[in-house]
Amino acid sequence: MKIIFLRIFLILSFLSVFSSSIYAQTGATTGSFLIKIKDMQQISIQGATVTVKQLETGFEKTAQSDASGQIEFLQLPPGPYTIVAEAENFTSKDYKLFLNVGINGLITFQLAPSGTVETIDVIADISMFRTESSTNTTRERIEELPINRRGFFTFAITAPRVVPDRLPGFGTAATSGLSFNGLPGRVNNIKTDGLDNIERGSGSVNTVFSQNSVDEFQVVSDGYSAEFGRSIGGIINIVTKKGGNDLHSSLFFLNRNDKTSSRDAFATFKPPFSQNQFGLTLSGPIKRDKHFFFSSFERLTVKQNSIVTILDSTIAAANRRGFNEANGPAPTSLGTTFFLFRSDFNLSSRDTLTVRYDGNFSFNSAFDPIGGLTAASNSTIQDLSDNGLIINNVYTGNTFINETRFRLGRRDQKLFSNNPGPQVQLLNPEGRVLLGLFDNGVQNR
Repeated sequence: MKIIFLRIFLILSFLSVFSSSIYAQTGATTGSFLIKIKDMQQISIQGATVTVKQLETGFEKTAQSDASGQIEFLQLPPGPYTIVAEAENFTSKDYKLFLNVGINGLITFQLAPSGTVETIDVIADISMFRTESSTNTTRERIEELPINRRGFFTFAITAPRVVPDRLPGFGTAATSGLSFNGLPGRVNNIKTDGLDNIERGSGSVNTVFSQNSVDEFQVVSDGYSAEFGRSIGGIINIVTKKGGNDLHSSLFFLNRNDKTSSRDAFATFKPPFSQNQFGLTLSGPIKRDKHFFFSSFERLTVKQNSIVTILDSTIAAANRRGFNEANGPAPTSLGTTFFLFRSDFNLSSRDTLTVRYDGNFSFNSAFDPIGGLTAASNSTIQDLSDNGLIINNVYTGNTFINETRFRLGRRDQKLFSNNPGPQVQLLNPEGRVLLGLFDNGVQNR
């Protein structure tokens, strides 16, 4: 009964993506193989049986070669694969390789006649290519490259034609933080598991999650195909991790504090500082080869001080007018929590289903930066909660592929001013001094 309702939902959604050619990216979260079967004289073999199997989940597809000896396997989830080619009166061959998102593999097998003694195991050609102007950041690079506060998103600037956005990456007017081909950071699109994950009003990233939840992501700078779109800039295409047949777990903890950190150059003493970041992941099978789960949790807590360098005479003048300002260290705090739970189902060799929940909760007492000539009063306090639910289904028929993707997201961002006002801007010999209400900060979303 559940399968019947699922089929009805697929038909009503009418989001069919018809298979046309291996040479286009066939899915936002998948890759593909075009396999050619030939004998040792380079003659195509019709009716050869080829099986591709994803080693982590046991997901398997089998098909037979056509008159030209070719077989297309589309909409394959990324990961390690084994490919086995068999034909009557020929010796079988197998090969293992890793398939990344957006990659199209072209593999030619040469099968020797049965009973032939081979000294060299020949595979005529293996090519992994993409048609998009894209760069893939794999799980190995995400795990091994150093990055501050585990912000995996920053790895996107390692791709060609991508640089940090010049607009500030903070406040209610924050952007995606990335500029593609010189365009502003508000015109990009961030996709997670094939669905838009961006706030249309500002272009900022909607739900953020732990670096440990990311399998890989694809940076598409230009010339992208119909799987993407809704952007005149670039695309960041993120694929989250999923569970497999083996049970895996991880745990990490990071601590930084004022005992191991140097003194700020503008401070007369070393102010208190502490940063704790910890998290864990757990993944594995619920039913082997059929049902899997992946879960992650991460927490970041930072207590630090920003150094206000406004002159003593300016501070004294402001306080005589009723302000309560001080220079030197101004204490701030930040706390963020990330949750993600993903469940994957291999309903059949043609049908897969994914359900994922993610949550991002943040508190920041200095949402707009302070320090220097900006007093502690001229900032806002952020209280943010982001929740998202996604459902993805991919069904592969004999002559068509149907993708159904659904996302429900809710963002609740409350901003409070550190000071009721008024705002004061002073143009002194020391520069532009900001005191009091931050007039652009109180913008709930």
